[in-house]
Amino acid sequence: MRHLTTAYPPVIRVGDSDRITLRLEKDESGAVTPTLDVDGQAVIGETVELPASDDAYTVLLVARLDMVGMEVVPEGEISEAAIPNSPSVFYWSVRPMEAGAYRGTLWLFVEFVPKEGGAPFRRALAAQELKIRATTLLGLSGASARFFGSAGSLLSSVLGFPFLEDAVRWVLERVRSPRGV
Repeated sequence: MRHLTTAYPPVIRVGDSDRITLRLEKDESGAVTPTLDVDGQAVIGETVELPASDDAYTVLLVARLDMVGMEVVPEGEISEAAIPNSPSVFYWSVRPMEAGAYRGTLWLFVEFVPKEGGAPFRRALAAQELKIRATTLLGLSGASARFFGSAGSLLSSVLGFPFLEDAVRWVLERVRSPRGV
């Protein structure tokens, strides 16, 4: 038995990117962890059974994230060797380009590759549905909202100095008064 945990952001600002993590590790108890929210990440847990294999096969774990409308990196399938008693971790970066609700499926397969040659075969271990909402602030992307926020902070700090009026008055008096008087 292995414990499969997926962490993903339920909300992302348009133009920003965030990480989706799939982790498969040995689970001694066989308990299923319920969905919860940790540090802004939704976490889904379930227990999956990794089929036993003999020495005739190389066992690979293959993961794929299908999410239409979002930029997903890396695209396609990711694979790594299934090493006994060692966790397997897969990462994706996702970036929405428009506001809206996105649904996707995170697939995990186990693939058996015969060491003596022949066609590999695979079995689906899990298919987890992900729901991510892309938002904007007044129609601005995350980068634009941060730029305007920074510019507003800079402008308010310059205009908010208590001695600004005295400094402007001093400069104007210097400019208006003739030199040497």
